[in-house]
Amino acid sequence: MKKLVRPKEGRMIGGVAAGFANYIDVDVTLVRIIWVILLLPGGLPGLLPYIICWIMIPAETKRPIPTETPPDNEALRGPGSQAPQITDDELSPDRSSLR
Repeated sequence: MKKLVRPKEGRMIGGVAAGFANYIDVDVTLVRIIWVILLLPGGLPGLLPYIICWIMIPAETKRPIPTETPPDNEALRGPGSQAPQITDDELSPDRSSLR
């Protein structure tokens, strides 16, 4: 089932028209023309619903929030991996030359 969201791609102002167009599978230009027509008689018939939709319709999220913790590095390397182990001493700079 489709969700009504304001997409991050294809926005002009708030993404409301693009969200409605994606939701009902029509060209976004048609939805934008309808919004402009609603703005012509004084702005209120188109502006107020647009602002309400902008506030109420959630923005699209690109990455889903993970529901579980990611695996540790050992699990990513797999069994029998010959990846070198780096110690903290190798990461810190040589302090003997600073004395």
